[in-house]
Amino acid sequence: MALPKPTHQFKIPSVYDGVLLQCRIYHPDYAQGTDRNTIYKTKGAMIAHPYAPLGGCYDDPVIAVVASELLRAGYAVGTFNLRGAGGSQGRTSWTAKPELGDFISFYLFLVHYIVGLDPSLGHDSTLAGNDTSLMEDSPCPSIIVSGYSYGSMLARYSPSSRVILSTFQEPKQNEPAYKILQEARSLSSKRNREARVHSCSNESSSSCFGTTVTKTKDINISYLLISPLLPPITIFTATSLLLPASKLTVTINGNTLPPSDLQDKVLEHQTLAIFGENDGFTSSKKLMGWSDQLKKLEGSRFDSVMVKGAGHFWHEHEAEPRMRRAIQEWIAREASYQSI
Repeated sequence: MALPKPTHQFKIPSVYDGVLLQCRIYHPDYAQGTDRNTIYKTKGAMIAHPYAPLGGCYDDPVIAVVASELLRAGYAVGTFNLRGAGGSQGRTSWTAKPELGDFISFYLFLVHYIVGLDPSLGHDSTLAGNDTSLMEDSPCPSIIVSGYSYGSMLARYSPSSRVILSTFQEPKQNEPAYKILQEARSLSSKRNREARVHSCSNESSSSCFGTTVTKTKDINISYLLISPLLPPITIFTATSLLLPASKLTVTINGNTLPPSDLQDKVLEHQTLAIFGENDGFTSSKKLMGWSDQLKKLEGSRFDSVMVKGAGHFWHEHEAEPRMRRAIQEWIAREASYQSI
């Protein structure tokens, strides 16, 4: 399924070294039947693509499938090219640390962009009127952090949202993080203006940054992993994403951002892994064992779906529709959980 025209196309610098990353943001088209029950709630999602040297980029067809389902569910969806992919600068590293820095960069952008949006975007303005009490009572924003194949490993080992947001809370003007926050504020204000709703576009940059960072404490984060990779994998033997999470750290401007392993994430965040029975990169036996271990953790919020007959690339008959259904059902459960 082809994605609609992006709402925004732009580039942001990587917090790792300033390399420019190619990015897109898509917004739901409510005229096409997207669920209108999301009014007064802002929802965003990011999807990281497969390994660039093997052709991975944000135009990957599986990325498009996942993005289309998230758009249908009312999420604003962000995709981006890691270094060395598509129109992004740089080249793929052997350590995965620069790529993790790229992932953190878009994560930082998306959180600030989503929080900067007026929650009535995309809906008939007459529904909202001037009733500010409805806006004040709106649910806190929700963000799905997602990745496919290599991208799922970046999602698994990315630092927690608290670490990312606190590290870049007050960036200096000459730092990439400052430019990222500036771009997020600019584009969310542009989106608000286009929808003819109130925005903070006339406020000072410091005021907008401060407001946004404060709000991020109340964001619902969840994780969606498509075709997750588990070691050992021959083509990835040189990447540090196959090392224990405790060894995958990124240092930016003298600040070391500790990784957050999936075992920690699933205790705090709703998480879904979807994989094929015939993945090819990781055996179904290993994936099922990994899933069972995560499900058995006390307080775990992890779930998994193994799609019969599907491979790593989801080309098989009925593979794509089954993946779509798994995403749809998980999102429905997510909505029920958040309404409690």
